[in-house]
Amino acid sequence: LLQRVKGLKRELVAHLPGGQSLAVASVNDHEGYFGERFGIALPSGEAASTSCVAFGTERWLLAFLCAHGADPA
Repeated sequence: LLQRVKGLKRELVAHLPGGQSLAVASVNDHEGYFGERFGIALPSGEAASTSCVAFGTERWLLAFLCAHGADPA
């Protein structure tokens, strides 16, 4: 919830048939959370900010199959 309120989470969303949507990737900004807790510091001594990115390969496959079908032809 905090990520959404602060705008720290972004999602790449695929639109599927029937009006459904599915997040296929996300980027999350952790701000200084991990830098502070694990002692990851910048040369200035300030806690480093971290982020991560995730790709749901099975979700990409589902979106692809919905768009193009399962027939290789």
